[in-house]
Amino acid sequence: LNRRGVDAPLCMAALLVSLITYYIAFLLVALTSLALLWLHHAIQLWIVGVGVLFCLVVVAIPGGLLWLHRVGNRQPPQILLRLPGVGQTLQAFTTTPSHLMLDRKLMQTAVFLQLAIFLLDSVTLWIMLLAIGQDTTFLVAFPSFVVGAMVGLIGLIPMGLGTFEATCVAILHLLGTPVEAALTATLLLRGLTLWLPMLPGLWYARRELN
Repeated sequence: LNRRGVDAPLCMAALLVSLITYYIAFLLVALTSLALLWLHHAIQLWIVGVGVLFCLVVVAIPGGLLWLHRVGNRQPPQILLRLPGVGQTLQAFTTTPSHLMLDRKLMQTAVFLQLAIFLLDSVTLWIMLLAIGQDTTFLVAFPSFVVGAMVGLIGLIPMGLGTFEATCVAILHLLGTPVEAALTATLLLRGLTLWLPMLPGLWYARRELN
């Protein structure tokens, strides 16, 4: 964005709004998915544990971002400034326009678009299941995708590699999908939504940075 002429404060503001609305949307779909699993009588202790840990993480991250933005306008604790990269980050947050995060229409629109991403990814998983001949419903695919994404987030593995796939397959199987069909559909989903888009994404990013 900076290389395309967008001012640094607006770049940081766009990033901040994007991150905060992403985690708000993620929390909404996570709570909905846990409710659906409960209605399916498929809630288990490990899923509850994942849900609790996820809620702590997903509240702490945007809360921490907002706190950084707030302390950026005054002298932060010296211990923070000694951490690598923190000083530059706080300086960037200082110049971030606050009015964008107070724009209710902007935040609501951004949350809606973030929710649409989760729904479309879940629809993709559902279509993959139907494509391989597995008769199921969207209400099975949706919580499977979301809980997989939850574990991918808290698993601390880049892009949730392995953790997302294992959890998504486990939830699909828990909701009555054969393991073979669940694994095939999940791998097709990851191929279409992660690996395939990465090829033009890497090419375009390299082109932008040259």
